[in-house]
Amino acid sequence: MIQAITFTNRFGRSLRCVLREPEKSGFAIKSIDGLGPGRASVNIHDIATADGGYFGSARFSSRNILVNFQLVDFDIDWNYNPIEQVRHLSYEFFPPKTRVQIVVDTDSRSLVIEGYVESNDPNIFQQSVTVTVSILCPGYYFKMVSETGDQQDVTIYGAGLFHFPFSNESLTEKLIQFGEIGQHQKYAMYYDGDAEAGFEMEILFNGLVVNDIGIQNVPIGNSSKGPIGFGPTDDAHRVIYTWNDDELATQHIQINIARIATKLQGIYSNPIYGAGNRIVISSKTGKKSALFIDATNHSYNILDCFTHLDWLKVYPGYNEFEIATDVESIAHFSVSLKYEALYTGV
Repeated sequence: MIQAITFTNRFGRSLRCVLREPEKSGFAIKSIDGLGPGRASVNIHDIATADGGYFGSARFSSRNILVNFQLVDFDIDWNYNPIEQVRHLSYEFFPPKTRVQIVVDTDSRSLVIEGYVESNDPNIFQQSVTVTVSILCPGYYFKMVSETGDQQDVTIYGAGLFHFPFSNESLTEKLIQFGEIGQHQKYAMYYDGDAEAGFEMEILFNGLVVNDIGIQNVPIGNSSKGPIGFGPTDDAHRVIYTWNDDELATQHIQINIARIATKLQGIYSNPIYGAGNRIVISSKTGKKSALFIDATNHSYNILDCFTHLDWLKVYPGYNEFEIATDVESIAHFSVSLKYEALYTGV
């Protein structure tokens, strides 16, 4: 159940509308549309020489959140606030053409989305004044709100390293350990969003030889829990159907380190795998990129340096990442992800 909705205008001022206590804000939410998964556009192309068609693409359009307020002329302390004053407050928070942030608090989570006010339509000549606000959200998905922010960090291979100028106090002994690299090459990660999401992948080198790196994500989902509605898990008579999307299971990234070195020769002479150097690949919608960033934070576009490049994503449920490299390169780098959990509805 929705507990409250908070609207924050472009100047950082917030209007928190608690559904059961409208007198706290002066705004009672009568109805709100556009919080669910909505409708997707699925493009099916007909084939002239065969029955049916084939799948072309599918997408969500922009989200339209339509809020219908009834204005309340008393606040929590029962100090009189005339309806006109509350209505003028709606002009401050919902002026057309401006950006507004919406946070929806439910019983189990808080989700945020940003949009632009399309219209603010008050019905002034009524005994009970209402205001209808239309907000168009270019980014369709809701994101999780938490004290640590909506960006999640996870290391899927090795351990993250950090670098800063330091005196080792010895020319012969290694006195300081900045990080460790594990030997495992598979990592199962649970993604609790309900929509697939792009992410930013960082491959960090520790200075030892690295030749090639292959990365794959095979979505496992939640099949281990068994089908829903088929009775108890020990029911021997129930039928379990297994189906996997082979197209997703074959997507992968293959990085050619030698090709990066060839591309950057004359610009960057040190080994690509020098300590502190990294490769950052982003598969986020609208932000797809592949960069080589050296220890001094200079970046170079390396989109043409891959043997194979799919824009990998994380999928609802369990995701199994697999890192493939040769014996000489194993444990000489770490791989970490940064992603935002996306939700199609509250």
